[in-house]
Amino acid sequence: MELKLTNHFQERFGERRIDFDHVKQAIRHPDSKENVFEGRIKVTKKIGNKVIEVVYCREVFKDRQNQYLLITVYYK
Repeated sequence: MELKLTNHFQERFGERRIDFDHVKQAIRHPDSKENVFEGRIKVTKKIGNKVIEVVYCREVFKDRQNQYLLITVYYK
């Protein structure tokens, strides 16, 4: 899995003290997945007592598998 990080994602990731392994788990094995806006996908995963949501896009990588552009992340 190749993950590209937007500047917005990097800023929010640092501010919110997100565990990067939780990001990977949410993408690989989401509890729910929905299309949200212009090719963006939101996945949700319960990990322990937290619920993480990750928004990413794959449209920019139509020709490649397992590549994700991470847009934002947060614990619910």
